[in-house]
Amino acid sequence: MIPLYLDPAQTRIALIGRGALAVRRLNWLIQGGAAPDVWSDEPSHELLTTANGRFERRLPKEAELADYHAIWIADLPYERAEMVANAARSANVLVNVEDVLPFCDFHTPAVLRRGQLTLTAGTGGASPPSHARRASVWKRRSQRRGRKRSRKSRNRVRRCARRGRASMLWSRTHARVSPSTA
Repeated sequence: MIPLYLDPAQTRIALIGRGALAVRRLNWLIQGGAAPDVWSDEPSHELLTTANGRFERRLPKEAELADYHAIWIADLPYERAEMVANAARSANVLVNVEDVLPFCDFHTPAVLRRGQLTLTAGTGGASPPSHARRASVWKRRSQRRGRKRSRKSRNRVRRCARRGRASMLWSRTHARVSPSTA
C-alpha cells in the first residue's frame, strides 16, 4: 500500500450509496474537508439530510464518473457496486467499494485528527471489525496491567508507611531526580 493524502480542494470526489454506511463515509469525507457529490438511487432520509444539497437521486452514468478523481461506494448491492466500480475503473477513476476488496483501488484508513495533525492507521483492507476486536482486547489488557501496577504502588506505599519508612519510599521513587544522583 502507498499511503497518501488527497487535498479536497484539488480533488473531485463522489460518494455513491444508500444507507448507514454511506452516511458514515459521507461524514468521514466532510470531516476531512471534502464536499463530495452524492449519488443514490434509493437514498435513506439521513443520507439526504447529510448530503446538504450536493445530491443526485440516481446512479451516475459512465461519462459522469470520468469527472471524478476518487469515488467511494457504500451500501449498494454487490451487482450494482460491481457495475459502478468497473465503469469508474474504465474511466481511470480510483474506486473504493466499502468492504469488497476486489473492487478497491485504495483503502480508507482509520483517522485521528487533533487540530492540524492527522494520524492514520490502515489494515490493508482487512476487516475493520476484526481489528476493532483486537484493539479492544489490547486496551483491556493494558488497563489490567495499569491496575496491577497502581495496586502494587499503593501496596508498597502502605507497607512503607506502616513500617515508618516513608522517607525510604520517597528516596526509592525519586532517586533518579535527586541532586545526589544528577
